[in-house]
Amino acid sequence: MPSLGIDPAKTGAMLLGEGAQALAAVCWRQRGVGEDAVFDVAACGVHTETVTQTHGLLTAHAIACFAVEYLQPWIIGGGISRVACEDVYVGQNARGSLGLAKFAGGLVGPLGAWTRSGKPEWATAGQWRKPSFRRSWWKLQAVAAGKCASKIVAKRTGEEVMPKREAAKRESLLVMPKLVTDLDVLLQRLGRTDHLTDAAGVQRWATL
Repeated sequence: MPSLGIDPAKTGAMLLGEGAQALAAVCWRQRGVGEDAVFDVAACGVHTETVTQTHGLLTAHAIACFAVEYLQPWIIGGGISRVACEDVYVGQNARGSLGLAKFAGGLVGPLGAWTRSGKPEWATAGQWRKPSFRRSWWKLQAVAAGKCASKIVAKRTGEEVMPKREAAKRESLLVMPKLVTDLDVLLQRLGRTDHLTDAAGVQRWATL
């Protein structure tokens, strides 16, 4: 039975997979800001060469309803074993974090109804990255955070110590296509974006 992983950013993605096999993906991109914001959505299956698109959706709920309709051929009959979503990080911008949390809720609500339990699951970025990102990446983050006495680790790996957000983006794009079969096919058709590889990481976390 397939499971679904979601990166709930305003420009984000969800990946449907069964075990380590990618099946289909839905990606969306925000256009405009504030009350003028709308979302353009694209979806594709691994064995579906045509990319299905829609434009000007107004809400996260509308994106989720589009996804449910598009993904039905893969989930009809058995449903989805688990719907997992990356939890929203609450930073200094509380208003922005609250908006993202509402957006994430709008995404997972209609999709969670397709699971056996009827409830979505939430994973922090650290939780889903832990089983997928390389050990050397975690060591580099410790270096960047000043938790190591020196930068010997960075010198040994030959990798650049960079801000965590950028480092995570690079790592996600590097490792997830190696861990999830045919994810590279979807990346070629929908665009090489870390939102899709992050969604794959969340989906992988849900299956372990």
